[in-house]
Amino acid sequence: KNCFLVPPLTRTNALTHTILPLLVILSTVLKFSIIVPLIPQHDREMLRLFRYLKLKEDFIQEVIICRSETPTYMATFIKKKYLCCAKQLNFKPKVLVSSVPFRAYDGTNRNRGLKLATSDFVVFLDADDLYADSMFEIISKAFVDTNCHAILHDYTLDTKDFELINSSK
Repeated sequence: KNCFLVPPLTRTNALTHTILPLLVILSTVLKFSIIVPLIPQHDREMLRLFRYLKLKEDFIQEVIICRSETPTYMATFIKKKYLCCAKQLNFKPKVLVSSVPFRAYDGTNRNRGLKLATSDFVVFLDADDLYADSMFEIISKAFVDTNCHAILHDYTLDTKDFELINSSK
């Protein structure tokens, strides 16, 4: 694959909220393979992530969910659950689900996703994170403007009142 992105553009946890208002106008739309390394504790966040991705369908070729700790007898049920979630939202890009019964670390899940990805551009997203509305526009513009092979970045943490407490450039 030509390019990949890790970690997410913005990140949050239960104690923080994330806001990154950046607006970029882009004429070229790149298509991304979205890889979501997933653990069972973040299952409940997948609907929120699908809702976000639904707004960005023009940028998405496929979503690849790589879930660990899925007992063999549950694998079919889990796959149907994610596909049903995407169908409820009328999500058009292809959704693939890859699961393993053992505890796989994020790197292992990402590598499984990379093997399945069909786009030249790959983005890793965590289901429990929040993302800027213009993230795909920003990433696409960076790839087009710089002809780079990878984009690495940090994240911004804000307090509950959205007062900046930590940011990297």
